[in-house]
Amino acid sequence: MKQVLFILVSGMFASGLVFGDFVSTTDVPVRQGGFKGSSVDSTVKTVSQVKNEWDDAWVTVRGNIIKKLSKDKYLFKDSTGEIVVEIDSKYWRGVEVDEKDIVELSGEVDKDYFKDGKLSKIKLDVKSPVKKVQ
Repeated sequence: MKQVLFILVSGMFASGLVFGDFVSTTDVPVRQGGFKGSSVDSTVKTVSQVKNEWDDAWVTVRGNIIKKLSKDKYLFKDSTGEIVVEIDSKYWRGVEVDEKDIVELSGEVDKDYFKDGKLSKIKLDVKSPVKKVQ
């Protein structure tokens, strides 16, 4: 009796596999994922606004790189002032600019403080590719 029951159950499972439909990977729509909304703050800020932002705030600025200060530090200027920006070589991605070119830079505000809590220096640590606007 157990053998008959086993054969019947096995037959039901086997028939289900036989009648199953093949699904080609070309039949399945390919989905591209990702967030399509706005970023944390996609507004372009001025240098004077950046200086009032909190430490680690994500900002975007537009202006000119007017001077190279060291290996990866530059002086950035817009109509409201100047700020040091740090741009690692991986974010240049072949873009070449001079002091006449307008660039857009995005990254984190980096504020350093003295032990007494007073602000010692502020810079923008660029964390995305340099974009040449003009």
